[in-house]
Amino acid sequence: LRLLPLIPIQGLAAVLAAVFQAWGRFRLPVIAVVARQVATLTLVVSLAPALGAHCLPLAFVGGSLLQLATLAVSWRALGLRLAFGVRLEPDLARSLRLALPLIGGAAALQLGVAATRFLAAGLPEGSVSVLDYAGRISTALLDLLLGGALMVAFVDWSRAASEGAIDRLRVQVRRAAQVILFVLVPLAAVLIASRHSVVELLLARGKFSAGAAGLAAATMAFFFAWIPVEALGQTYVRLLLAWQDTARIGILAALRLAVVVGAAFALVGPLGVRGL
Repeated sequence: LRLLPLIPIQGLAAVLAAVFQAWGRFRLPVIAVVARQVATLTLVVSLAPALGAHCLPLAFVGGSLLQLATLAVSWRALGLRLAFGVRLEPDLARSLRLALPLIGGAAALQLGVAATRFLAAGLPEGSVSVLDYAGRISTALLDLLLGGALMVAFVDWSRAASEGAIDRLRVQVRRAAQVILFVLVPLAAVLIASRHSVVELLLARGKFSAGAAGLAAATMAFFFAWIPVEALGQTYVRLLLAWQDTARIGILAALRLAVVVGAAFALVGPLGVRGL
């Protein structure tokens, strides 16, 4: 319940960040995200001795408030005025219709996460932690390496799509995919080869036993191999967004949910948490 304020705070922050990005102001949203992370870590470190685990929701909410404040304070630089009313503008109504498949797709992805965690809960002790650590580390690496690049590329692709420049858009997407594979495939290979060192470096404070550390390393190998594939998937999702083809994104998310859940049930028996 203490994390519920994150819903409106992060929702408003996402809207403001999207406006800045639409105007080509990419630096400020990145600064706001960095400020949120730094503030969250600072609050955790400073409040943990007095509050223990109860400091976590306070830290998350405080960091998100700082992100929102950073964006709100800089709003005047755009020269835009906010107007509030109850009438639904045609453009807003169209945006809401386009957003519905995205909301369904996001819900499908979260259901997939919940299903795998549910299956992991029935495995030996530590399986949920291993799965969570491996997933979060690979996702963090993907966001770090790809998030900003795709944000900038999406603006160019949207402009090309609106102008009907199909050939230019095709070349841009092909080049983006080639660069992603050129960078991320070797990186994934290095991470897989050094997975035991990664576990030792990142999870040493978790007091993992030797068996749990080995299981975490084996599980991470699957997630590291998944990074280039997921990167290409996110690239083509941005392409569909540029075309405003959100219905296809929702359908693909539903198909992904079906594949993930089906494969998880089939593989969790012979492979354990690695199958998830």
